[in-house]
Amino acid sequence: MSCRPRMRPISLLGALFMWLSYVAGGHWYVNFYGPVKALINAGPWPFAHGFVMETKEHLFLSLLLLSTYLPIAGFGLTAGRAKLKVVVLWMSGWVVVLGLSMEGAGALVSMGAKVALLAAQAQGIPP
Repeated sequence: MSCRPRMRPISLLGALFMWLSYVAGGHWYVNFYGPVKALINAGPWPFAHGFVMETKEHLFLSLLLLSTYLPIAGFGLTAGRAKLKVVVLWMSGWVVVLGLSMEGAGALVSMGAKVALLAAQAQGIPP
């Protein structure tokens, strides 16, 4: 049984959900992240924004491009273009790796905010 009947709709859903996360995350970043960014930069882990968040922003764009190209390559996968399957599999793997990297980077940024709040509390400064 060929994997193409399953791969095409799943790759389209993946691209759709990636674009939805881009729009939702962009809305959150523009409207709500400003005070958190200031808190992180004033806390003991400023690298959580200065390095981790900046890297995450740039890596997400490559993830967005790969997940957008994945259905295009998947729909181009026909019996005469079997070598394209290797490209599709590698792109799928990179989407998973970059997605997990985004998750880990988000955890570090979140921890930077928590550490900043704990440091402010320990110094008796209201957040």
